[in-house]
Amino acid sequence: TGRELGGTSGKEFSVQFTDEMNDAFQNPANNFIVHHNHPGVKQPGLLGVEGIGGTLSGADLNVLVTHRGVNRVVAHGAKGSTYSATATRASSSLTPELLSEMDRVFSVHWDEAGLRALGSGEHVKQARFHARNQLLDRLGLIKYESELVGESAEYMAKNKIRLTKTMNGVRKQMVKEGTLPEAALK
Repeated sequence: TGRELGGTSGKEFSVQFTDEMNDAFQNPANNFIVHHNHPGVKQPGLLGVEGIGGTLSGADLNVLVTHRGVNRVVAHGAKGSTYSATATRASSSLTPELLSEMDRVFSVHWDEAGLRALGSGEHVKQARFHARNQLLDRLGLIKYESELVGESAEYMAKNKIRLTKTMNGVRKQMVKEGTLPEAALK
């Protein structure tokens, strides 16, 4: 059974955990699921949460990575899509630095695959983080699940082959650069 620990405060694009929440989230004996919404408010330049209430952002995954008492992070998008990441045994290998590097490499491969030009800016930005999260799942670093609806689902289905090739390119480059172990290629 679960219990509600509390609510958050913050600004339009960020939240602040209370001291009680931070203490509880740091205790690895706990098993919290953190739910929040991505309301779909536009903020220029913010990938992953713009306009359509997109997928889990790097900040969302950092909650999972840096708070060992959090087992799962769930985002409920503005248009009905839901995204979640659950910690795995390998999640301790996932660091904020690895997430940042993966986002950098994804950005390069994204442009090379021509994915940025395939749809509206909001869906393209959301798709990039979604693909990153799928790759993290394939690597076993998180268990990523999503329930996509509407235009998000259509965009992902239409570009599935390009998204898969992009994920494979990112994985190969990160292994070549030594950011990911050779086992990531299997």
